[in-house]
Amino acid sequence: MASGRLHSNHQKRSVLQIARRVSATIGNDFFCAMAKHLAQALAADCVFVGEFVGGQVERVKRLAVFAGVEPDDFEFELAGSAAAEIALGKAILCRAGAQRRFPSDKALKRLRADAFAGVPLIASEGTAPAGVLMAVYRKTVPNLSVAKSILEIFAPRAAAELERKQEHERLSESEQRYRAFVSLNCDGMWRIEFEQPVSTEGTEEQQLEQIYRYGYLAECNDALARQFGFEKAGQLTGWRLNDLAPLSNPSVREANLYAIRSKHAFTTVETAPINRDGTRRHILRSQWGIVENGMLLRVWGTARDITNLKNIERELDASERQMADLLESLNLLVVMLHEDGTIAFCNKHLYLLTGWSSADVAGKNWFDLMIPPEDRDKAQAAFASAKLQSEAATHFECPLLGPKERRWIA
Repeated sequence: MASGRLHSNHQKRSVLQIARRVSATIGNDFFCAMAKHLAQALAADCVFVGEFVGGQVERVKRLAVFAGVEPDDFEFELAGSAAAEIALGKAILCRAGAQRRFPSDKALKRLRADAFAGVPLIASEGTAPAGVLMAVYRKTVPNLSVAKSILEIFAPRAAAELERKQEHERLSESEQRYRAFVSLNCDGMWRIEFEQPVSTEGTEEQQLEQIYRYGYLAECNDALARQFGFEKAGQLTGWRLNDLAPLSNPSVREANLYAIRSKHAFTTVETAPINRDGTRRHILRSQWGIVENGMLLRVWGTARDITNLKNIERELDASERQMADLLESLNLLVVMLHEDGTIAFCNKHLYLLTGWSSADVAGKNWFDLMIPPEDRDKAQAAFASAKLQSEAATHFECPLLGPKERRWIA
């Protein structure tokens, strides 16, 4: 009995000593310190802490290894290893013949292991193990119960630290993806914050006044800065709303009122702000507000500069008007057909010459309406040939039917 109490007291002292030495550490420092002090307390040739990671092949990734001298690289496949059984959630003890029992375990082979004790790192009840804590010996160990007990004492703390590490990595990865998405996006992206939340219960004018009184640009990307004539987002960050989008501009004012009327749900509107040099831009603005308990907390948005597109549309409209004017002025019959043969356009001269009206031909098929049955195959063949040889003109002659008479056309 005295020997048992002595052994128990020694175990308690070892645990307390290790706890004191690692209590002030976190992250990688914690894992390294724990592995080192556990190896000393358990007289183990190696103690390692591993994390289970997925991917194409499931692996055990080193968090810490203490084997006198730390290996430079300590990562191995989970399948076929002793850790694979520990990944099922149970501790495992091997008093001798470890490499014979697990011949595929590259870690045991590298450490020249003959015995080991391993326990799973489970952060909370009901969750799968996130890693493994193992003490390895290069000789037979008749009794591993003490090693197992001490490992199980430190496993919850190690699991909690591993969970904190993984959560930090997830947050960092999410932050990196977010930053990359925002910074590389060709559209302007922005976030408006308020010095104090804005009540959504007020009138439209009251909300608009408070949004502009308390709102400022908290974040944006370089693409938005370039829309304002700058190079970097930092040159624009912190600007007040009235400097960014003055309410004196009717399109800006109406866009804000539209967002308020929609209860700050996702909206897309077109605005026409004035540049500092006096030129007008056209911006397609999408935004959505974050509302909690009736208070507007912030607004996220994107801004796409469509000025060039609007200019092209105007030029295209002007070109189409000029073309229409030209076709109407010709003393020739002009007809435009869709690919299926329906009539898209006839000029006034055609209507005057044939007696058809725009109401008569709207949506009608040219061949059925104006080409005699006996000539339709010839006309349709010429039409098909014109579609295939779009660079060259196709010529043919046939009669043209009017409401009361027919004419011969080329």
